[in-house]
This record gives sequence, structure tokens and C-alpha cells, in this order.
Amino acid sequence: MLKMKFRPHLTAMLAVALAGAAPIANASVHSKAILKADNGADFLFTSLHQQYKEYPLSAAQGNKETGSITGGALDLKGLGSIGLYTRLRTDYNRGNTDYVGHTLGGTPVAAKTHNQILNLAFQLGWGFGLGQRAALIPYAGVDVRAWRRAVDYGTPASYDEIYDFYDVGAGLLGQYAVTPKLVVSANAFVGRTHSPQMEAGLPQQLGGVQTYNQGTGPVDRARLSVDYDAYGPVHLVAGVTYYHLAYGESNHLQNTSYEPASRTNQLIYEVGVGVHL
Repeated sequence: MLKMKFRPHLTAMLAVALAGAAPIANASVHSKAILKADNGADFLFTSLHQQYKEYPLSAAQGNKETGSITGGALDLKGLGSIGLYTRLRTDYNRGNTDYVGHTLGGTPVAAKTHNQILNLAFQLGWGFGLGQRAALIPYAGVDVRAWRRAVDYGTPASYDEIYDFYDVGAGLLGQYAVTPKLVVSANAFVGRTHSPQMEAGLPQQLGGVQTYNQGTGPVDRARLSVDYDAYGPVHLVAGVTYYHLAYGESNHLQNTSYEPASRTNQLIYEVGVGVHL
């Protein structure tokens, strides 16, 4: 289901990214180290630590979960000689987190949640050189995200919830070439969710599949990363990202059920290898 949701978004994003990643004809706009760091493909192992908490009308019914799950990412970047910057990244993480909350009937429960998180991000910006060692790249960005959550995983009461939305915002990437081989980057993004939904596969006796249209909320992301030119086209990369998003309370269905407001905070560690031109 996640693949079906994302296929049209992925096709459009990839076409724009490849069109913007022009060959480098002149290295005078930015240092050669920054240009090389911004033209390539990174293959990353990721560890995502998640804290999720709901804020229902009845505070006593709030659910929360924490835990770490692993995954991978593909990060494609291009910075053309005239300054056009494009980036396309896809992340997938999967694993179990600890759930503390209540059953649909209100009984307290501690269980596991099985998570699948898929994220596609596209950025389009323009680079400005600051001398020969630094650059600033303001950009516009859009993310498409889906989270499949199996609540009470491994119990008879388990059911799936699928959250999906897209967000639009703006960011600023700052880069500094510490040496001709080492580039340090800081990236900040702020935006807002659009069209957030949650589809709950409830048991038939509780209404079956229900779709909740949730309220929009802010999205904030901050990332620190390093890129080391190890040998020829081979680069070693590492980074850490803080990610925050919020959902507003959903509409109330005829059976009086609703999805409460929630907050998600993630800390994502990544390490990998890249091929850069």
C-alpha cells in the first residue's frame, strides 16, 4: 500500500532532480570540495529514535510510544555550475517500539507497536558562494510521508493505522570546507503539513476501516552532517537529524470516534558511503 501511494510522487520528483543536476563547468562559484560534496549519491544506514505522544480530550486516555528502529536512505544531490541545487532523498525505517496507552475500550495496556516509515523529500534551491570555503543554499522543499503503525502488535487486539501527509516549507543549507577533503554542513527546514489523514483498520464490531482527516501542524527539521572525500569518487558521510511534526485533532465520526492531536519527535543517526563526481 505504501508503494502505491508514493509511486506518482517519486516519478515526478526524480524527473525534476535529474534535470537540475547539471554538470560542473566552473568551480569558481563555490569551493571544489563543496561542489563535489553536493554532486553525488549517498547510501546510508539509519537508526531512528522515535517519541510519539497523543493529546486526547481526556488526558487519562493519552497514548505514547518510544523506541529505536533501523533502516536505510538514498540521498541524491546535484549542484550545477550556475548555482542550481536539487536534492531527492528517500528513507525507509522498520521495527518495533514500546507502546503505553489504552485499548479501544479504555483498558490500560503496555505492548509493542510495529512501525514502517517511508519518507520522500525533494528540495530545489540556489547556491551562493561565501569566499572559497563556504556556501549558503536557500531552498524550497516538499516531503511526502507515510507511517504504517500496527498497534498492540502481537496481541489479539492488534490493528493497523496508516498516517500519511505531505508538507511544504523552506530551508537553509550552510556548508564549510574545513579542508579540501572535509565539508561540514548544517541544514534547517520549517514547514507545515498538508492533507494529513489516518486510516484505521478497526475490527468490524468497532466499525471496520475508518478514515480520519486530521488537523495540520508544524514540521521542523535540523541536520548536521560531514562529508569526507576518501578516495576518488568514494566519500564517507555521517550525520544526525532532529525531526518534529504535529498533527491536529481529527474530525469526529458518527460513531463519536476521532484521532487526537499528537506530537512526534525523532532523532535520526546516519552513516554511509557515497559516490560523488
